[in-house]
Amino acid sequence: MIDLTREKLITLGQAASLVPARGRRRTAAVSVWRWTTKGFRGVHLEAVRRPSGDWLTSAEAVGRFLARIASLDLTSSPPRDLAASARHQWAEAELDAAGISIAKENT
Repeated sequence: MIDLTREKLITLGQAASLVPARGRRRTAAVSVWRWTTKGFRGVHLEAVRRPSGDWLTSAEAVGRFLARIASLDLTSSPPRDLAASARHQWAEAELDAAGISIAKENT
């Protein structure tokens, strides 16, 4: 959690400039926003939202986020979206009940 008494708040664009570039590609502010709102493989960037609606984070929060990301096993697949999986199963059951068959892959 961001300590508002000790950490200086910065914009997400400023935070993007703190993230090391991948090759020649700089990190985009929209990526930082996505890490704040949706996370990256279950890890979220700490941020606060101003009443005006824009998001702020801190250099320390970016450092903590990158440290948590570095400790992840990125060779495995990302976590499944369980809600999407449940919706998919529900849709398949509805189609089966209606007598509509769908081609399924052999795995």
